[in-house]
Amino acid sequence: MEIDTWVNLSDEGKKELGTIFPEGRIPSKSILSQIAKLEGKKENKEVYKVDISCLTNEQFERCIDYIMLKNKERGLGNVNRNIVSGDIKRMGFIPLQSKYVCGAGTKNVAMFL
Repeated sequence: MEIDTWVNLSDEGKKELGTIFPEGRIPSKSILSQIAKLEGKKENKEVYKVDISCLTNEQFERCIDYIMLKNKERGLGNVNRNIVSGDIKRMGFIPLQSKYVCGAGTKNVAMFL
């Protein structure tokens, strides 16, 4: 599938997600980041919305694996994989922390108006 809007992985992003996105480019809903409130955290995070409609099934499943691993490392316990996957599918995106991004691009000229 051709990607119209994307973010590029930073060096840190490539270390974390380079096996899922070896080209270093991730489909995004927008070239602009947004502020997100993470559950259980006091501070807000700057994130980009990974467009899951542009991911392969393998990429999506590997992203879920990554989220599950990070939740476990943060001590959030055994969150049900089906619930996490279902929540992400309902939202239509995966939040990606801006520290993993070094730039964005788009073919959609309307985003520049």
